[in-house]
Amino acid sequence: MCVGDWRLGRLIRSQTFDWDTNVLSPQPIAANPNRVGLSVSGHTLSSTVTAGHRLRSEGKVIRYLLATTSFYHLSLWEHGDIVTKAFEIALSTTVSAGTWTEYWLPEEVLQAGIEEFKRTYPGLIR
Repeated sequence: MCVGDWRLGRLIRSQTFDWDTNVLSPQPIAANPNRVGLSVSGHTLSSTVTAGHRLRSEGKVIRYLLATTSFYHLSLWEHGDIVTKAFEIALSTTVSAGTWTEYWLPEEVLQAGIEEFKRTYPGLIR
């Protein structure tokens, strides 16, 4: 990792939300074309959960949140554009809650051409 990676990383914004399938199931996560990452964490009260919540996109299960403090992270780098799509957290066998964190780059960063990017963020790209 170089200094340029750190500088670009500092431009990424994030916001964390609570979810509770006791209140709303499925819990929607809206699509976001600027999203570069998504982290989902489930917190159940039972240590015997065998089939927890489902993280779904386009009607397909992406991941089961199985453990009492499960954590799953999707990134644009590793998983491609699926990160930008809509998701939902759906109840499977237990009532539970957790958090999800969305990471995104501001539109002006995504739209910047290479020369504008060099001017705006000197030293980031050589």
